[in-house]
Amino acid sequence: MLDKEQTVATPPTSTTGVVRVYGIKEIKEVLEYRDKGYSQRETAQELGYSRNFVRKFWKQNLADVVVKRREYASKLDPYVNEISELYEMSENNCDVVRRELMKRHPGLSVSLRTMERYTEALRHQKKIEEAKCRECRRFETRPGEFMQIDYGSKTVDFIDHKEKVNLFVAVLAYSRRIFVKVTEGQTQEEWLSSMDDAFIYFGGLPHTLVCDNAKPLVAKPASREDGERTCEFSSGLEAYCRYWGIQAKACYPYHPQSKGKVESAVKYVKMNGIAGLKFASKEALQEHLADWAVNWADWKPKRLAGSRESVPARRFEEEKPFLRPIEKPRFYECREEVRQVRQDGVIQVENAFYQLPVRYAKTEVRLLVRPHAVEVYSGDKIVQTFSKAADQKPFELLDSESTFGAADPSLPTPVALHRGLGAYGRAAAEAGQAPAASSMNVEAASAPSMDARTACTPSTGLETASGASGGDSPAASSAKAGQAPRSHPGEAEKASGGAPAGQGSFIRDLSEYQQAAGGFATCSMI
Repeated sequence: MLDKEQTVATPPTSTTGVVRVYGIKEIKEVLEYRDKGYSQRETAQELGYSRNFVRKFWKQNLADVVVKRREYASKLDPYVNEISELYEMSENNCDVVRRELMKRHPGLSVSLRTMERYTEALRHQKKIEEAKCRECRRFETRPGEFMQIDYGSKTVDFIDHKEKVNLFVAVLAYSRRIFVKVTEGQTQEEWLSSMDDAFIYFGGLPHTLVCDNAKPLVAKPASREDGERTCEFSSGLEAYCRYWGIQAKACYPYHPQSKGKVESAVKYVKMNGIAGLKFASKEALQEHLADWAVNWADWKPKRLAGSRESVPARRFEEEKPFLRPIEKPRFYECREEVRQVRQDGVIQVENAFYQLPVRYAKTEVRLLVRPHAVEVYSGDKIVQTFSKAADQKPFELLDSESTFGAADPSLPTPVALHRGLGAYGRAAAEAGQAPAASSMNVEAASAPSMDARTACTPSTGLETASGASGGDSPAASSAKAGQAPRSHPGEAEKASGGAPAGQGSFIRDLSEYQQAAGGFATCSMI
């Protein structure tokens, strides 16, 4: 017994001599006329059916009717597997299937219409599968869980011209409350700034953002060919999500049903909020949309599964407590930057300097610059937070001839050098020369300061050259010049009545450094 919906049949000849195909529909009509009191002859005349056909089913019940389908043999039956394979490979093109099949079997001749009829079942099955793939079951989310975002565009009538405007739309998935903003374009800055406006409008932060694969947000979409379900977000969106502590999800490519709520909202804004209206300017359009969203869209009933209350404004009252509070300024009031830490552990931000622990020297750190503070991150771990008002340190020029680095803040801070060690050595050597000895070899007097490697003695604070011959110290150079070594700049000034120009300051700086540092630590000069 076949299905009643299947239409086939026995083709008896009617009284008019025309061959007809009868099915379950015709049988049902015959039985209905019988139940109305018509005779077999009257039924055949009214319906135009054969008397033999009416007589055959006159005494049967519809539930007991058996309709036999005539079986036809096709010359394509031996090639059914090949046809299925070719149909799939040719992307449902019957003409391609026919051509390739005849190439494989030279003696076979098939018309296009025959191939179309033979592949009708395959085509029908393909449509069912595609419909199942397109079918997207609507599901409801928890309050405060998702916010869907998208852009739409529409040509708007202004007083003196027409212009295509960009509309940013955000929808809270639970309550269906809408936020609309008119923007100049669809750049990354406008995406992120508009999201900030949406957060402020809704009065809180959702847990997850759902977007499409727009280039300002997604650097590399998920691949259908590779079957990957993950994508690569842009650095701007990643920084934005880290800043607000929210998660982002992108739709699968060419599958907008994943964010159907905002897709419907974009159409609603264009077809209801703007349609048929003329505006004086974009500012007037923005004011109209803001008023329309609050006084019209928020109160339009929605058909939501499992809920009697479907007005967005009332459902938002349920959702608002689940939104996380906004405890930071807008994202673009802060900015994220990358810095290479100097070898002394110092970073520079906005012409100000901040000291990091020495273990971060010569590493790359990420900065979050806020209006009144600077947060320093190494990877995802926060290193330190500096106050712009209290934690700045004075400018220090890092000496390229030394390898001093910054000390850990928990240890005593080393005394900063005003000049390089080489400069101090040369100044001390030059200061020890007498005016009468100007004809002497200057290279012999300045050799200790120009040596490639210099060891410093902590106990005396005097430099000793480490060359092959031992070299001469600044004090030795002074002795060669016929002068006593100057142990203290004050005594030298008293003896000479004042230091020569350009010499006393060098000697004084060197002496002060020795006193403050308690002698030199082992160092090297380039």
